[in-house]
Amino acid sequence: MTRDAWGRPNPAAMDRVGRINCLRQAAGALQAADDPVFVWLGKAIVAAFQEGTTIDRALGIVAPAGVKNTPRRIILTEQQQVLLLRLSTALGSDKKASAVLTGRVSTPPEVADLVTELKRLKAPVSVWAFTRARNARFPT
Repeated sequence: MTRDAWGRPNPAAMDRVGRINCLRQAAGALQAADDPVFVWLGKAIVAAFQEGTTIDRALGIVAPAGVKNTPRRIILTEQQQVLLLRLSTALGSDKKASAVLTGRVSTPPEVADLVTELKRLKAPVSVWAFTRARNARFPT
């Protein structure tokens, strides 16, 4: 087994069989945990291997055909909303933040990185996007 400088397994440097064994070991540790979410995840990993399915199918997170609310989209939207709220807070209002994102107002240097990241994520830029972000329910 390939290990890093601290003696921990290094799956990135392993072959396919080594990675599978690491996942099996992790699944066992997850199933032994006290937290029901960890147990669920461990069981899903084992089920995926035993049934020959993908982990996302075993977890039940595959979106039905035609549904746009995929796991990837859910996470992207949450990232956008968190950053929109940070921008609004930094600039003092949703209107100012929207104006910066749309280019109507120059970007202050202190929020330049935030604006760049929002543009990279193709975040919505309207004032209503900030309202939606404020009303969103984030996982706890």
